[in-house]
Amino acid sequence: MKQSERSRRLARLIQEFLPQSLQALCTPNQIGLCTITAVEVASDLKVADVFLRSIGKPHAEVITLLAGRQRALVGDLGRRVTLPRTLQLRFKLDQAPDHARRVHDSLAAIPEGDFAPAPDAGQTPDGTAPASPPPAA
Repeated sequence: MKQSERSRRLARLIQEFLPQSLQALCTPNQIGLCTITAVEVASDLKVADVFLRSIGKPHAEVITLLAGRQRALVGDLGRRVTLPRTLQLRFKLDQAPDHARRVHDSLAAIPEGDFAPAPDAGQTPDGTAPASPPPAA
């Protein structure tokens, strides 16, 4: 999602104040331990993608609950921050930790001797220094 300076500023405000709205409108039994990991606001300020992770409740259940309470959350958030009238919150699972874990596991599965560091610019592929050119006459 392309962001302007205004949308980045609004995203920071939403990320700062949305947890307070969640606490006011949802109980821990409903959403578990929920963390807003990132917010991206479209440059037209109409849509905000809210990325989150939850511990203690299934992610899909938390996202469904929050989507159902979007109007109340936007209303409460609007009392804390000046918002565009038509702001829509879209709740999404932050998949970055899962992606990072897969990359780490893939790299850890490569046997130690299967790759070698790239040679320095002044070395040949076998690691030795190139022969020096003959002196100019």
